[in-house]
Amino acid sequence: MRNSVNFLLSLLIIFSFTTVSVGTALNGASALEKCTESKLRDLQVAILDCSDSNQQSSNVCSVDTSGKLKDKSVYVLGDSITKGVETKLQRTFSKEGALNSKIDGLDSRPVGSVNDATSGLGVLSGNNPYLSTSNKIVIELGTNGGLTTEDINKTISTIKAVNSTADIYWVNIGVNNSFRDTPLDVTSFNDLLNSSQSAGYKVIDWANVVLQNPSYINPDNNMGINPTTVGNEALVDLIIKSIGVASFCNGNLVGSDNQQRAFNFFVDNGYTPQQAAGIVANMIIESGVLPMRKQSTPANENYPSATLNLNDTSYGWGIVQWTPAKKIVQGSINNDPGVSYSQIDTLAFQLSFLKSQLGNDGGVGALAASEIDAGNNLRQTTTAEEAASVFAMRYERCADCKIESSETVKTRISIATQVLIKYGS
Repeated sequence: MRNSVNFLLSLLIIFSFTTVSVGTALNGASALEKCTESKLRDLQVAILDCSDSNQQSSNVCSVDTSGKLKDKSVYVLGDSITKGVETKLQRTFSKEGALNSKIDGLDSRPVGSVNDATSGLGVLSGNNPYLSTSNKIVIELGTNGGLTTEDINKTISTIKAVNSTADIYWVNIGVNNSFRDTPLDVTSFNDLLNSSQSAGYKVIDWANVVLQNPSYINPDNNMGINPTTVGNEALVDLIIKSIGVASFCNGNLVGSDNQQRAFNFFVDNGYTPQQAAGIVANMIIESGVLPMRKQSTPANENYPSATLNLNDTSYGWGIVQWTPAKKIVQGSINNDPGVSYSQIDTLAFQLSFLKSQLGNDGGVGALAASEIDAGNNLRQTTTAEEAASVFAMRYERCADCKIESSETVKTRISIATQVLIKYGS
């Protein structure tokens, strides 16, 4: 029976993560020091309350705890940007059980007027069966100019006159001006959208995602606003998370916190409790078992994969601090086109990715970055201490993990024994 003792064990590094480097062969065992609170603080490790309220993975689905669109419908109205994500959005909505959803994107579509049948207001004012029956309505308009407070209010009031109960969202404008001959100032428009939300809608902040990841914008047409293929993936992910379709959540993981969920996951997938304890001990040191943890950042800050600069190789990310982050992010998307960024952000997905890496089972992790040698060595271990050491030296391969007598390896070993005591009986 799994131990359900409810006390605080969670140990995580504050502003002092390890960095992945080339590993070396295992050295002989060294004597273990007792893992005391004062010792951990000397090593810049803090003892924190990691009850479920502190777990990042539970935040992934905070928009809509059901994470489903079963028997609901979504209507998306936009311009060429919407047109570019039409297929993936439709596939995602259908997968989540949505009925009769409609994605309507048209090149160069403005908000316009009711007299222009193809403009935003024209479409909304016409005989539109999707508008009246949709549970969620997303507007992606404004990149083609002419948007005012009056335009916004008229758009929202037109929707509400036909459908007063739908949740309404408006995607703001993201731009990469380095691709434009004349810079496009979208600040005033985005500020206008933010300040007008009292009209009855929520802003989907695409502008901030583009600001953090300018490479998401396609340079080919010199417009600076149309996303690349990866950018389209990020936009779809942002929309589905914003309207509450982040369905992957914690999957079928069992446990009261991320440490116990991770421990149980590996035991359920054929690892011994000792081996699972060794893996989890390393996760505690690397990230605190927080799936959206970025290297050298506080534990209470989330860094969703869609906002990461995947070309930056200077930091790790995720529960085992994959370095660079593109190893899991881009590697997953390249090997499974159906994977979304919101899935990658979850504990369940990252655990499955890691299991696949270690087992070379043909899954996304194995295809993206196999770690079968580390997995084989790990499966030969018989104690939590040995498992923690092997995982640190064979898989993490951090700069301070090259010898078993190093402080970081000894700390991981000490933590592993406590993880086993807490969860392994």
